[in-house]
Amino acid sequence: MPARQPTDAINSALAAARSTEARRIRDAVHGEAVLGVFGEAEVGKTRTIQQALAGAGLRVLRLDLRWAAGETHAAFLLAGEMARTLAPDMEPARLARPGPLSPEVERARSRLVETLGGGVQEALRRWPSGRYRWAAALESLELLLHAHEALLWIDHLEAPGLSFRHPLNLEQLLWSLSEIVQRNDGLRLLISGREAASPEMDGPRAAFCGQGGRISLRAPDAAAWRQVAELLGASPRRAEELAILTGGHPRTMARAIAAIVGEQTPASAQALLDELAVADDGLTERALEHARSLHRLGGQVLTQAALGQRPYATAQRGAATTQDLSKALKRLRLAGLLRHQERWSVVDPLLAMMLRARSATESPATAARRPWS
Repeated sequence: MPARQPTDAINSALAAARSTEARRIRDAVHGEAVLGVFGEAEVGKTRTIQQALAGAGLRVLRLDLRWAAGETHAAFLLAGEMARTLAPDMEPARLARPGPLSPEVERARSRLVETLGGGVQEALRRWPSGRYRWAAALESLELLLHAHEALLWIDHLEAPGLSFRHPLNLEQLLWSLSEIVQRNDGLRLLISGREAASPEMDGPRAAFCGQGGRISLRAPDAAAWRQVAELLGASPRRAEELAILTGGHPRTMARAIAAIVGEQTPASAQALLDELAVADDGLTERALEHARSLHRLGGQVLTQAALGQRPYATAQRGAATTQDLSKALKRLRLAGLLRHQERWSVVDPLLAMMLRARSATESPATAARRPWS
C-alpha cells in the first residue's frame, strides 16, 4: 500500500468540498438568534461548524459538553472561554502569576475582573475548583454581552446522556440559556450534536421548541469525495466507488483516499476496503465492549445491525422485550455506534465489515468462550 497522504492535506481538500455546507451554516448563524446543527455520528459536524465560524466575524465561546463533568465544571469551562475572548493573546499562566504585572498584562487582567469578578481565579485555573456556580458564569456572560456581541456554541449535546445519572442537568442548562437569549440581543446561540440528541433542544417540552433554525448534516456524498480526490491527484472514479460502498464515512474515506493516491496497480474498491478492515487492531472488541457497557443487549444489536438483520424481528429478538431493545438501540445511537435512516446500521463501515467477518467465522457459543467476549 502506498504511503499515507498527510492528514492535513486530506482535511484541507475535504474542507474545500464542504464549503457550501459551511457557508450555509455561516449564513444561518447570522440570520438566526438560535440555531441547531444535528447529524448522525461521525459525519463531520464539529469540523464543518469550525470551518463555518472561522469566517463568520463573530466572538465565539465554545462549550464542549464532552468535558463538562457537572454544573460547576460547565461553569469553569464557560469562564475559561470568556477569559480567552477578553484576553485572546494572553496565556492564563501570565495572567495568574502573582507579583507585579507588566502594563499589558495588567490591562488584560482588569478586563477580566470587570466581567468575571470573582470568577477570574476560576477562569485561570487548570482544573475546576467545584465552587464556581453556573449562575455566576451566566451573570458574567451577560456583563460581557453588554460590551460585545458573541456566539455561544454548545457542542456535543448528546454527551451528558451517555453517562448514567450524569450530574449535569441538561434540561436546566438549556432553559437557563433560553432566558439569557431572550434578554440579550447581542447573544447568538448555536447548539450541535448527534441527531438522537435533537429532542433535548426542540422536543415538545424543550427550551427551544419552535425557536430558531435547524440544519441537518450528512456525511460528504460521492460528489464531494470526487472533488477531494481531484484536489489530491487521486482517481475521482475510484473515490466515488469507495464513497458508495462506505456511505461517505469521513474517517474511512480519509484512509481509503490516502491509500489510492499514487497507487500503481489499483485493486477493486471492495478489495481495498477488505485490506483496511483486516488491520483490526482490536477495534471490534473495543466496540463490542463499549456497546455492552451501554446496555446488556448492546453487543447483540450492534452485531445484528452489521449483519443487516432487524433487531425487532422475532427470530433476532429472542427473549428480549421490545422495550429493552428500544433502549439498547437508542443508547447505541446516542453513543455514535449506530445510525437509523431507513434501517439500523453501524456508523463505521469498517467496523461493520469486521463484525460480519467475526460472525461468519465464529458461532455465538464460541464467541462466548473467548476470554475477552
